[in-house]
Amino acid sequence: MHEEFQRRKKQLHNLCIAVKADSLSDLQDVLCCMVLSECRLDAELLQAVNKFKADFDGQVVCLERIQPSSDHVPHRYLLAETGDTLFASFIGTKQYKYVVNVT
Repeated sequence: MHEEFQRRKKQLHNLCIAVKADSLSDLQDVLCCMVLSECRLDAELLQAVNKFKADFDGQVVCLERIQPSSDHVPHRYLLAETGDTLFASFIGTKQYKYVVNVT
């Protein structure tokens, strides 16, 4: 049991280094953002989130509440919460009218 704990601790430490996270809390935020950016805004959303959570043993990725946008909004988004952090993820676009040209 102690060996497993040490192995997990080292894995998390190495993952923090790989994504340049200063703490486990920062790592969790980065991973939650990554999970949300990979999720499609459809009926399979919760299945996708649960798969990612399971991939990290349900402890590192810990999204508590997830709310997709309504189907009728012009630009789809996803809100999620964990602890005191609120995440907002926006779907990409292929519509030129949504692209802002900044000079």
